[in-house]
Amino acid sequence: NKTQEYKSLNLNSHYDNPLLVANSNINFNESTNKLNGNLNIGHAISFVNGKIGFSKPIYGSFTILDLEGFEKGRSIKINSDSQGNYLAKLKNIPIAISNLTAYTSNHLEVDNLDINIGESIENQSMTIVPRYKSGNIIKIKKSHTFLAQAKLIYLEKPLSFVVADIIDKDQVVIGQSFSDEKGEILLEGLPE
Repeated sequence: NKTQEYKSLNLNSHYDNPLLVANSNINFNESTNKLNGNLNIGHAISFVNGKIGFSKPIYGSFTILDLEGFEKGRSIKINSDSQGNYLAKLKNIPIAISNLTAYTSNHLEVDNLDINIGESIENQSMTIVPRYKSGNIIKIKKSHTFLAQAKLIYLEKPLSFVVADIIDKDQVVIGQSFSDEKGEILLEGLPE
């Protein structure tokens, strides 16, 4: 009996991101001198109320993130962690967050590290409880706010430790601020 030795090489790879999933398998068999392989790519396009979202394959529920007020080329990260990992990164692509667990709280949070002073994000932190195999839309809106500093003076003396109402052009109170010992107040989050 003569034993023959066959040599083969197998390479498998997997790539997973919020927009697609790819798997490849390459096999080389020295005895037959043949190279075989395959590549599988999974992607999904979802529609809800006229909005479109792109994602990896959807096996459960999903939500389309509808961005408003963000500049072209601006990156927005969803559910990022201290190691730089994130669930999704939006950059001019309407993305759908797929595979949300039905009838369970799914938490999504927009990373605010990349926003500038004077910008704020509505729906920065949200909890979604989707129905079984359903889709919904969440609007994430960036708005600009102003920051101002003022000094409260009465009879040429600073007004220390008082509450000041912030009033808009229609005389509606839109906020309050508290002065320091010098009578200075900081007005944050003023609308445009």
